[in-house]
Amino acid sequence: MTTARKIVAAIGVAVLGLVVVAATWIASLFFLPGEAACLRDAMVAGRPSHTRIQLNLGRVSTSLARLVALHTPAADQPDARQALDSVRAAAVGVYKVESDTHAAFDPVGIDATMARRGWQRFLFVREHGKTVLGYTRAGPSEGSEFPICLAVRDLNQVVVVWARVDGARLAELAASHLPPLKLVPAGA
Repeated sequence: MTTARKIVAAIGVAVLGLVVVAATWIASLFFLPGEAACLRDAMVAGRPSHTRIQLNLGRVSTSLARLVALHTPAADQPDARQALDSVRAAAVGVYKVESDTHAAFDPVGIDATMARRGWQRFLFVREHGKTVLGYTRAGPSEGSEFPICLAVRDLNQVVVVWARVDGARLAELAASHLPPLKLVPAGA
């Protein structure tokens, strides 16, 4: 094989590799991470459903979205900028569920499903026919980043959000909205 053919073959392999990587990245945009898909399946609970939107932004896509967001009017809001800075990766799915709007909803069963995957519930709100569940990994996280999974059920619609967030930045944002603590001496 001549040197020119070797170079052409190497370039062909490199281009093929780039095409495979690009196709994999593009395909990954439309699949939820495993934990979010598990929560979605538990929320739908075997009832027929239709995907309205499903989008997964990994670290690179989320970084690009943050970069674009810097050039929007929301970027002038310090809280919005701090909230965006705390998100490292995100995914969202919106589903229409074909079912009786009064069908039984079992948060305990969902908790058990998520617990088998190493997640624990930290949020449960039920009000005006809407239910919100929030989960995070059980046990300690590495560094200040940790994943969360949120789900909202509103009659025949389910929304699932997965995100990897920087807890330190999120805590700073939350602290900026809390009243100052009043320290009381022990025994007073």
